[in-house]
Amino acid sequence: SGKDSADQMTIEAETKLASLSGILAHTLKIDDRVNWDSIKDFSLFSKPSNFAELAPFRQRADKPFFKPPTITFWDKVFGRRNKKLMAATMEFERIQASRQQTDNMYENVYREQLADWTYRKEQFEKSYLEERNQFELDQAVNNAKVDALVKAVSTGEPSAVIEHASMVLENSSYNELFEKSIEIDYVQAEKILLVEYELPSPDHMPTLKFVRFVQSTGEIKETHISEREQTTNFDSVCYQICLRTIHELLEADEFGNVEQVLFNGYATYVDNTTGRDVRSCIMSVLVGRSEFQAIDLSRIDLKACFKKL
Repeated sequence: SGKDSADQMTIEAETKLASLSGILAHTLKIDDRVNWDSIKDFSLFSKPSNFAELAPFRQRADKPFFKPPTITFWDKVFGRRNKKLMAATMEFERIQASRQQTDNMYENVYREQLADWTYRKEQFEKSYLEERNQFELDQAVNNAKVDALVKAVSTGEPSAVIEHASMVLENSSYNELFEKSIEIDYVQAEKILLVEYELPSPDHMPTLKFVRFVQSTGEIKETHISEREQTTNFDSVCYQICLRTIHELLEADEFGNVEQVLFNGYATYVDNTTGRDVRSCIMSVLVGRSEFQAIDLSRIDLKACFKKL
C-alpha cells in the first residue's frame, strides 16, 4: 500500500513537471476565437407539460337485480303467493334505495375529488406556462446580450473589446496548474491592448520529482528538483504564459481591434532578505500584430524570442 501510494505520487509529480513545458504548445492546437453560438442558450424548456396526476375515478354502486321469490304448491294453496311477492318487491325497493344512497355518496365524493384535481391541474398548467415564458424570455434576453456584445466588439467599443479579451483568457485552460488573475485595458485610438498578468509565484511552482517508499521504516521520502531546475522552470513558464497570452489575444481578435499588445507580468514572492512578500513586474513586452504573427511559436527558443521582442 505504501509503495502504491509512492508510485502514484511520483506519477502525479512527473505529470505536473512535464506539463510545465507544454503550456505554449497546448494553445497552438486550439482555435482561440470565441464561439459565440456556444455562449448562447438554444436549449428547450425541459419541464414536462403534462399534468402527471390521473383524474379521479367515478366509483358506482353495484346495480341490484330483482330476484323473484320461490312459490311452492302449498303457497298457492294457502294463499301465500302474493304475500311472498310483495315481501320480495319491498326488499328489492329497499336495496334499490340503499344503492341509490350509496351511489349519491360516491357522486358527491367524485365531484369533490374532481374539483380538487381540476384546480391542481389548472394551477400546474398556469405555473408551467409562466415558467416556460420566463425561461424563453430569459433565454432571449441573454442571447440578445451576446448579439449586442458581438456587435459592440465588431465596432471596437472599448468596454466590449476588454470583455471579449477577458473571455478569451478566461477560456484558456492551464489544467489547474495555476490560478489566473488578469487585468485588461484598451486604448482604442492606438488599438493597444494592455494586459497585467499575475504570474505564478516561484514559491508555489511544483518541485516534487519523485517519491520513494522506504519499506524498512514505512516512511515516504520525497525528492525535489534542484534550485537551478526550479529557476529554469519558472523562467520557462513565465515566457510561455507571456507568448501564449499574446498569441491567444491576437488569434481571437477576428474584428481587427488589436494592433499591439502590451504584456506586463507580475510575480509575488518572498524576499529572502526581509522575509516579506514582494510584488513586482518581472517581464514586460510591447509587440505588434504583424511582427508577432511572423513568428513560428512551435519552433522558437522561448527566452531568445522574448528578448528579441
